[in-house]
Amino acid sequence: MLDGNGEPVPLVTVEAADAIVSGDPMWCPGTTAAGDASCKKFSTIEKAIAYAKQDGHGECTIYVAEDYHTTSKTTIVIDEDDFNMSGFNMFLVGGVDLSSTSSATYGQVIGQTSLNQYFLIDDITGSFTLANFIINEFKKNTSNESSVYISDSKNVTLKNLSITNAGDGSGIRVANSKDVKIEDSAVKDFKSGNAIKITDSADIMIMNTKAHDYDHDSAIYLYNDKAVELKEVTAKSDDSNGLFSEFGKDYLSIIDSFFNYNDGYGILVSDMNGWVSLDNVEANFNDDGGVKIETKLNHDSGVTIKGGSISHNDGEYGLSVKSETIELGKGLQVNSNKKNGASLWAHQWIDLETASFNGNHHGYGLHATAEHKYIFIDGIEANENGTYGALLEAKSDLTLKNGFFDRNDQEGLTATTADGEMLLSIVSASGNGWGDKHGYGMHLMSDGAMNLDALTVVGNFNEGLKAESDETMNITKSHFDNNGWGKYFHPYCGDGYGADLFSKSDLTIVDSSFDNNFNDGLIAEAGSGIGQVYPTLDSFGLPFPYPHPIIGNITLENVTANNNGYKFESSKETKEDANGANLKTNGNLTITGSEFNGNYNSGLYADAAGKIRVESSQVNKNEGWEKGDFGAIFHGKSSIDLLNSTFDMNWGPGLQVYVLGAINVDGVSASDNMSWEGYYPGYGAVLDTKFGGVTIANSFFNDNEGFGLFVWSNDDVTVKKTEVNNNDYGWFWDGPVYAEVVMLGSGPVFGPPYDLSDYNGDGAFIHSEFGSVTINNSQFNGNEEHGLSVEAWKDITLDKVEVIGNGDDGAKLRAHGNITVSCSKFIDNGDYGLKAGATGLNSAVTLNSNTFSGNGDGDYDIWAGELTENLNYPCGSNGGGGGGTAGGGGGPAFGLNPLVGVIPVTGGEFMALSCTGISVLQLPDGEETIFNQPMCGYMATMELVTPEDLPGQIPAEWKFVDGFTVTLMFGNEVVNNLPVGATDTLVFPLSKEQASGSFHILFWDVTANGGLGDWIDLGGVKEALKWTKTHDQTGTFILVE
Repeated sequence: MLDGNGEPVPLVTVEAADAIVSGDPMWCPGTTAAGDASCKKFSTIEKAIAYAKQDGHGECTIYVAEDYHTTSKTTIVIDEDDFNMSGFNMFLVGGVDLSSTSSATYGQVIGQTSLNQYFLIDDITGSFTLANFIINEFKKNTSNESSVYISDSKNVTLKNLSITNAGDGSGIRVANSKDVKIEDSAVKDFKSGNAIKITDSADIMIMNTKAHDYDHDSAIYLYNDKAVELKEVTAKSDDSNGLFSEFGKDYLSIIDSFFNYNDGYGILVSDMNGWVSLDNVEANFNDDGGVKIETKLNHDSGVTIKGGSISHNDGEYGLSVKSETIELGKGLQVNSNKKNGASLWAHQWIDLETASFNGNHHGYGLHATAEHKYIFIDGIEANENGTYGALLEAKSDLTLKNGFFDRNDQEGLTATTADGEMLLSIVSASGNGWGDKHGYGMHLMSDGAMNLDALTVVGNFNEGLKAESDETMNITKSHFDNNGWGKYFHPYCGDGYGADLFSKSDLTIVDSSFDNNFNDGLIAEAGSGIGQVYPTLDSFGLPFPYPHPIIGNITLENVTANNNGYKFESSKETKEDANGANLKTNGNLTITGSEFNGNYNSGLYADAAGKIRVESSQVNKNEGWEKGDFGAIFHGKSSIDLLNSTFDMNWGPGLQVYVLGAINVDGVSASDNMSWEGYYPGYGAVLDTKFGGVTIANSFFNDNEGFGLFVWSNDDVTVKKTEVNNNDYGWFWDGPVYAEVVMLGSGPVFGPPYDLSDYNGDGAFIHSEFGSVTINNSQFNGNEEHGLSVEAWKDITLDKVEVIGNGDDGAKLRAHGNITVSCSKFIDNGDYGLKAGATGLNSAVTLNSNTFSGNGDGDYDIWAGELTENLNYPCGSNGGGGGGTAGGGGGPAFGLNPLVGVIPVTGGEFMALSCTGISVLQLPDGEETIFNQPMCGYMATMELVTPEDLPGQIPAEWKFVDGFTVTLMFGNEVVNNLPVGATDTLVFPLSKEQASGSFHILFWDVTANGGLGDWIDLGGVKEALKWTKTHDQTGTFILVE
């Protein structure tokens, strides 16, 4: 009996033992065990087969003893056409113990039977199994026969064969057959032919088999075969390929197999019309390459490689694949090949997960191209390769996660998408380019959006990252540091920056660093892209309008670009531009919580066509080694907001702004900036707007070498709670400072209308071309030259300003309109405390309660305009330069009205009172408050009140008729008591019906009743159809009857 695997099963019953027949070989019907009474013995295999050919005998098992011997060298033929029956199932089993019926292993396979004969198996339609034979070579160099030849058959199994072939045939040859299985065998071929050759066949399985070809052919050759599986196969050729398959169909599956040390390829597959799958396959140390696979480009074809190793191969590639789709992963290693690691080309998509492409000696690690669709990669390495780490080219989307592209001799990673988005997350491209002295870290190009998260691009020989996107670009939690230091050794190699970014749309960078690079830390440009591309001419032969550019905004949040550039003078010739960041956008620029400190040249250069906003950022301690370097410079075609930021301790100018729109500065410091080696100045700030105004609050421009603050404005300038102190001389170039530093200024195209060196050593210079200048609660002290110089087309107003201890004049004011200086201090200045001229017709200079002392040439010089001096002007509790609520702080919005006389109000809005006469506030129903003297600098408003609005209950004897509240402010302080000698007249209109009535005016005194407030009877008089009362306070007034 045979088991399910064709193995003989011994007889164990007494009845069977009694019926044992001895002899060799032995024919038994069906799968009956050797020695059964139904078996017959023969002297040779051929005679047993001859018996099987007879009617009804083909369904059989022929047992051949392990020690069978014959001198015959003729081929043993099993041809179904020679049998008198068809469709039979036949087993020819060698290696059986037929020595003695008393043997414990009688009828069992104990080894292999050795023959000097070939086998020809032909036209089998049932099944045939050949097992447990050694087929020796005996026709050396004379035969074209194969040791085992299977032709036109199906369901043929070769098992446990040891074959040696030295003729021109193959060890095993299969042709035009189906369902052929080769297992547990070893096949050697020493001359022409292959160890195993299979052609025009289908459903082939080779398992646990070794194939070795010692001549110039492949160990295993497959031609035009369909559905082939190799499992636990070892194939080696001394002069060709381990496995060569061409024109295959359906699938070729290779599992747990070895194709090492071949003189050609380990595996070579060409023109496959189907799927190729390698699972845990080794193809190492091969001369032409490890694995090369090319399939047809259709939806029925593809390549999958999971696990295994394709390493240490010579030739052009370790792995080369061209197919419809490609999938690699599960720990695949393509390492240490002599030239390139892997070349992958897919007609559709590529999917790589958990693979390594490391240490390929004279080439790249990975080159992957998806011609029409996407590339998806998760968990790969391409490190320490002889050229670049990886080149990825996708038609549509490209996704790369958990990738490492480090220490390659040239570039780390180059990736492109032609028509899709790019996503990189947790990717490193570091330490590249040191081998050939040219490489960069990462170069990315995307036709769609680009999202880069958690990148590490550090320590590359030249550039860190160069990225270009036709749509949005987002970078988060990434590092682009310490790049370009190869230029220290090779000054003319590359650019040496941290990152160079271009997005045709928005560009956003969050939580990222661009530090310690040899040249620029960050170069970024957004926008300027072109929309739809039109044909040159339309159907009428006319040109289409040029498409509108795509607007791109730049946003930086928690970004650092620090310490870029080599700091030592000896390396000057090796660097080009070593700035923190260079930003350009045709949209808005927003910078929040970022740093641009300690760079070799400048900290930050920014050019934006849209709005600029910088908040909570630092541009400090930049080295400024070259003429024209600076802390920060902003060019813009719109407005700019600079908030809570510092531009301090730079060599060269701290802050320069040249915009077309408004400038708003709040909580900014541009201090301690220094001149460098006598070449150029270290002034604090230049703020230049061509068409807008300037607002400065809560800011500091102190201790600079050059000047503290320079403002050139087209419209109004407001300065609140700001210090411009202790600024000194700086080194300016000879002649005016032209567009090398000052660009987009208010002057003509070829240069600004000012020479910054004229203000060397000043505290602040402020110019308003067509507006007014207002300065509150600010200091301009201890400057080498003038403390404050102001020029305005309209009015100049100073309130609570300190100008103390300056080397020249304290303050120089020139206005075409009026000049008003209140509650300010001008003390111990070298020349005059104040020089002022109001040059317009009927313009005046008004000085209100100021302090002058110790000035070298005198307190003040009013050289133009009528002077009015008010010594008892109310200044409130805050002195000059210290108090107030500069910077906004929630006060009311003021509306200015320069008219003298009646000022109509609708309720709630503040109006400026007259500096030259009385002012009358009038509500729509005729209620009025008349200020009976000039009240320059004061603002007032009126609002009606109803009984429900009253601050306290009216005494029972009175009936409410009308009421209003009048509020008076000076600066940001509410004034309840008018200045000494000043009065206001309260007016309530009466109707004709009320003309004969008796009325009183009550005033709510907030100090009465122990501070709880109470109504005070003011009485009043009737004048025509009005009830009036002149008083010296403001507050809530009601008319009662």
